[in-house]
Amino acid sequence: MHKYIHTVHREIDVCCQPIDKKAASEPKGQIKKSQDQARLQPLSNPEQALTKTFKLLHSASDDWEKKIEGLTSLRVMAQNHMDILMPKLHDICLAIINEVKNLRSAVSCAAMATLGDMYVHLQRAMDSEVEGTARVLLHKASEANNFIRQAANFALGHMVQSCTPTRVMNALLVGGLR
Repeated sequence: MHKYIHTVHREIDVCCQPIDKKAASEPKGQIKKSQDQARLQPLSNPEQALTKTFKLLHSASDDWEKKIEGLTSLRVMAQNHMDILMPKLHDICLAIINEVKNLRSAVSCAAMATLGDMYVHLQRAMDSEVEGTARVLLHKASEANNFIRQAANFALGHMVQSCTPTRVMNALLVGGLR
C-alpha cells in the first residue's frame, strides 16, 4: 500500500513541475531530433500548412508517419502561428483527440505532446476544449504502458498549469467520472 502511494505521489510531482515554454512537452527521447528542430522554425506559409495538416490527419490511410508529420506541424503552429489556429481550434482539437485514440503508440504520444504544446502556447484560449481533451487524456493516463501514461501525464500537467483552474478542475472531475 505504501509503495502505491509513493508511486502516485511521484507521478504527480512529474506533472506539476514548472513549464519551460521552449522545452518539448513530451517525455525525453520521445520525439526525433529532426522533428524537434523543425518544431522550432516558423512556417513560411502557415495557412497552407494548416490545410495540409488537416488532409494528413483526416486521410483514411494508416500512414502513421504522415499523421506524426501533421501533428508536428500543429506543434509548430501552436508555438509560432497561434493566430492561424484560433479560428479552427475546435476542429483541430477534435482531430488531435482522434489521434490520441490511435492504436499506434507513436501517433498517440505525438498527439498528446501536441495537446501539451497547445496548452502551453494557447493557454486560456484552450479553455473551451479542456473538457473534451481532458477526457481522452485521463483515459490514456490509465493505460498499462508506462510511456503512454507518462505522455498523458505531461499533457495533463500542462493543461493544469496553463488553463483556467475552474475549467480544469471541472474537466478533470467530469472526465474522471466517465
